[in-house]
Amino acid sequence: SILCSEVEGMQYLNAADAEPTRMISDLDVPHRLSLSAILELPFGKGRRFLSDADGFLNALVGGWQIQGVYTYQSGFPVPFGSFAVTAGTTTGDLFYNGGDISIDNPTTDRWFNTDAFTSILTDSSTNAAPVNHLRTFPYRLDDVRRDSINNIDLSLIKDILIKGDVRLQLRAEFINAFNEAYFPNPVVGAASSTFGQVTASNQDNYARRAQIG
Repeated sequence: SILCSEVEGMQYLNAADAEPTRMISDLDVPHRLSLSAILELPFGKGRRFLSDADGFLNALVGGWQIQGVYTYQSGFPVPFGSFAVTAGTTTGDLFYNGGDISIDNPTTDRWFNTDAFTSILTDSSTNAAPVNHLRTFPYRLDDVRRDSINNIDLSLIKDILIKGDVRLQLRAEFINAFNEAYFPNPVVGAASSTFGQVTASNQDNYARRAQIG
């Protein structure tokens, strides 16, 4: 299945705003692709290879299947709503200088262009927000998103014919088979020295898991 969508929301940037501003929702996901397939291996009685197998040999080579599920999903918008913009603050404010915020190849050390902002933590205190400062920077941007989901699950399946239509099925399943990490959100807190970095010690999905059933 393939899904392409854009979710919009209406929010106030400042408590005293007369009208809300329009921006993408925090649940906005432009693209999602989900594919699943199962392949029955052509070995064993009645199959293309070893079609005359019987008894123990057929039990050994017949009834094998490989199953896979692939999922890709665009990342959710990075939540810039945590920028400190309250009136009269003296620490932690960020100011947008203009220019691109997204970068072509984000890394955990630099997920977006932090040079597009000035923080009073690293610049002159004269850049502190004035009293009654009003926010104009949106909470979310379409081109600055957290990590995308890119996941493959694989299963090796073995059917063993017991008698008549009675079968025993054994399954070896590998969740996130290629151990693709799904990174958490980057740090967007203005008062943090790791602003713009992905610093969480744990990934937001399961690391590779294997289970037998």
